[in-house]
Amino acid sequence: MLELYSTSEWFFFALFIAGVATLAVSLYIEYRMIQQRVFAEIAEECGLRFSYLSFGLPQRLGFLYQLDRGRSRMATNIISGVYKGFQVYVFDYRYVTGNKQDARKHHCSIAMLRHGQRLPEVRVYPPAQLEKFERIARFDRIEYHPPHDDFRKNFTVLTDNPEFAEKFLHPAMIEYLLRHPDMAVEAGGNWLCTTTGGPLIPEEVPRRLDQLIKILRVIPAPDSNFAALQARADGADNTPSGF
Repeated sequence: MLELYSTSEWFFFALFIAGVATLAVSLYIEYRMIQQRVFAEIAEECGLRFSYLSFGLPQRLGFLYQLDRGRSRMATNIISGVYKGFQVYVFDYRYVTGNKQDARKHHCSIAMLRHGQRLPEVRVYPPAQLEKFERIARFDRIEYHPPHDDFRKNFTVLTDNPEFAEKFLHPAMIEYLLRHPDMAVEAGGNWLCTTTGGPLIPEEVPRRLDQLIKILRVIPAPDSNFAALQARADGADNTPSGF
């Protein structure tokens, strides 16, 4: 087959392939730059900060199991700051598991809110997320089975306090989570977090942040300090029972 083409024809064909590859790389770089600008604009509109890349952030935000798993951990498209009175972080997260011959890349988007009070741990996982770190998540945790068949089919609940988990998963919360079957919700210590698969969409950032505050408002308050925190949340009195 090589004899069917002259040296010059192969040369121009190689140039064509190189040109296509260069164009593809250029378009990708331009897309990423545009995406970063959009993230920065969204952050500014929300009164928050934007940074593109951090290897240290996953270590500093250690509440989530996935932030302590695998190697080559990095957070990208990071939006952080104080939003409606709460410290928040929203970012894309990537890490790698397996050896060099069987490496697997994982990608998700995470939203975190630090409320400053203490909560028992309740971690609600859809199957696709639980299987990635099940051995870690189940260590020293109790699996709670709420009396709701559809919910048990779609989520696994791990907790260090079954009594609080029962209160946490009240009917309105269960209904809300069933409307978001691919989302994990984790509460514990002074954190409230949501995780979804796939990349973070810039236009979704305000919704992800408001979603955290909505969930915070309807968590059963374990004490008067937490109840006061909920009352201070913007629009807390206007949150409908089904939120």
